[in-house]
Amino acid sequence: MKDNKEVLIVSQLIDGDEKAVAWIVSNYRLRLLNFIQQSLPKEEDVESLVQEVFLIIWNKRKTLKQDASLEAFIFTVARNLMIDHMRKLIRQRKYIEETIASSQDIDDSTVESIEYKEVEQQVFKCIDELPAKGREIFILNKIEGMSYRAIAQMLGISEHTVNAHMYNSTKFLKNNLKELICLLIVLLVAG
Repeated sequence: MKDNKEVLIVSQLIDGDEKAVAWIVSNYRLRLLNFIQQSLPKEEDVESLVQEVFLIIWNKRKTLKQDASLEAFIFTVARNLMIDHMRKLIRQRKYIEETIASSQDIDDSTVESIEYKEVEQQVFKCIDELPAKGREIFILNKIEGMSYRAIAQMLGISEHTVNAHMYNSTKFLKNNLKELICLLIVLLVAG
């Protein structure tokens, strides 16, 4: 049998009472942090996912049934977000590997001499430095493989706006990765 407090909180949450969300955050935040940290090592990823869990709970509150288990709902949302995040990380790694491999005709001995982790970190650092909307659109297109049209529909913006963000993001990345590209070329010529 469910706790009366939980029934009341679910009811208040469905009605849009922000105090219910505050109660949920104070009672579940640490448990969610511990739960997510078991699978994700990066602290900023963990914190970001915990915040996203609470945001999704707020946004989906009207779909909750009065007798729903709040704990089951919260941890199901967290689990699904973790799975999605891990899939994104796999796609990002694959995209970077393909980009590095296809950007130059580099022989295997030269590739082995380059510190892959440093290159990967620089690419991710540059992606992280993009403006928020540009970064989101770049990741959706280049890493998740979504079309400009699908991105525009998902974000409620025009395809032209998506195109402009992609142009600016690509230009920014090219400019900020020039030194890295020059280093790769020097290593190729010297090798």
